[in-house]
Amino acid sequence: MVLASTGHREKRSRGVDVAFEVVLELKLVEALLKETGHIRQITNSDRETAMRLIEENRIKEESPSRL
Repeated sequence: MVLASTGHREKRSRGVDVAFEVVLELKLVEALLKETGHIRQITNSDRETAMRLIEENRIKEESPSRL
C-alpha cells in the first residue's frame, strides 16, 4: 500500500485523477483481508470513513507546507 500511495502522490503532482485507482486498491485489499480472515465485514459507513480520510490526506498533501 505504501508503494501505491507514493505512486498516487506522484500522479497527483502531475495532475492525474487517481480516485478510481484508490477505490480499486481499497476493494482489492478488502477482498484479500476477507479471504484470509483478517478483517470483519466492511460496512458502508466504514467505506465512507475510509474515503473521507483519504480525501483529507490528499488535501493535506496538496496544501503548501507551513514552516
